Amino acid sequence: MGSTESLNRASRQHTTGLDPLVKNWRLMAARGVLAILLGITMVLWRVPRFEAVIVPFAVYAFTDGILAIASALRTPGSRIKGWPIALEGIVSVVVGALVLVSPVLYRAVAALVAWGVLTGILEIAAATRLPRERAAHWLFAAGGVSSIFLALLILGLSRASSDRVAFMLAGYAIVFGFVILLAALRLRPAVTR
Repeated sequence: MGSTESLNRASRQHTTGLDPLVKNWRLMAARGVLAILLGITMVLWRVPRFEAVIVPFAVYAFTDGILAIASALRTPGSRIKGWPIALEGIVSVVVGALVLVSPVLYRAVAALVAWGVLTGILEIAAATRLPRERAAHWLFAAGGVSSIFLALLILGLSRASSDRVAFMLAGYAIVFGFVILLAALRLRPAVTR
């Protein structure tokens, strides 16, 4: 009886110390769904040129940032654990707002590249704070790597206004959305125990 009781106590302590992504898996799932919707919208866009998708990207970045900040702020106890998520949210809100205020093409490309690198690094940092017994930390890290990869691909293109950038952004959004949604669903059982 004593060993079972100590195992239950250890399990409760582990659950109360989980990362904000685990506690707020629904917000993480909403971020994944939002990314998938952005990607599908871009694929179905009549003229899939980068100039045409700047504003939807900015709205996505802004909304995704708000969801990330909300996830970090809803952490019970110490909010310090959610710093990578909060910082990622702030970066997304700032970039989204800058692109919405001034949707000039070269600024939007620079903002997209900076956003991809910064959010990718912060997603990888957040993944290191997730529980290792579930595959969610690898999925979230893969989302971060895909953000950095997108930034490097766009940086490597000579013509940022091409439809290739719009399709790359759409493909990234769909893949990233599915990875984050899957990670959120993998985290869900950790909370419901």
